[in-house]
Amino acid sequence: MKNSPPSWIQRVLERFLDDHLFNGIYGDLLEAYNKNLENKGKVYADWKFFVSTMGFFRYFRLLSLKSSNSSNGIMILLSYI
Repeated sequence: MKNSPPSWIQRVLERFLDDHLFNGIYGDLLEAYNKNLENKGKVYADWKFFVSTMGFFRYFRLLSLKSSNSSNGIMILLSYI
């Protein structure tokens, strides 16, 4: 959709978060996205959505990953971003 956040970010969150965490976090991110979309436009809202999502992963150090075996590789990858 034209006025929705990038779908690949939703897929990343779905992959790494348990369902109960995903619903709450994605809902909060989506609420902020819609507010930014109204006030600042699509480009800014998409950028802020991406930055907020990556900030979430960095802040929580990927503790809530579904698979603990992949956490080291993902943490290394995100540290380069």
